[in-house]
Amino acid sequence: MMNVKPIRTEQDYEAALRAVEPFFDNEPAPDTPEGDFF
Repeated sequence: MMNVKPIRTEQDYEAALRAVEPFFDNEPAPDTPEGDFF
């Protein structure tokens, strides 16, 4: 199960962007933990 956190502040938003930004340049394979996170 994924740990889903709400985005409530600008800092939360920026942290969420930093977490997923690398995946846009190097998209993870489907059916992998990284793919599920993305």
